[in-house]
Amino acid sequence: MSGIDFVYDTNIFIYIMQGNPNVAHFSDVGHFSFSVISQLKLLEKFKIGEKEKQTVYELRSLGFCLELDAEIQEKTIELKQKYRLKLPDAIIAASAIHHQLPLVSADKGFWAVKELDFI
Repeated sequence: MSGIDFVYDTNIFIYIMQGNPNVAHFSDVGHFSFSVISQLKLLEKFKIGEKEKQTVYELRSLGFCLELDAEIQEKTIELKQKYRLKLPDAIIAASAIHHQLPLVSADKGFWAVKELDFI
């Protein structure tokens, strides 16, 4: 995908929003994308308040949202069955694989996905 360097997992956004120093540099490194499922997970998380919702929208505006097309849906099913991933994780991994982008995540469960370029 032209101009995009990474796919960020949901937990990267959560850590950025929390001010975690271990991931703070990710908000300034390269051009990122995210799965539509990450956006949904962030907005439904913890009965989100207006301030947090605004932060999610601001972060979202800095990246590119990867929609859930038919090819990603097929890859999601394949990954879910092959690796027994949770549905949101399978969608995120399928999006990264489909777009041939590395996935940045703190979730070590992605290590098992051989098709995935995992950071």
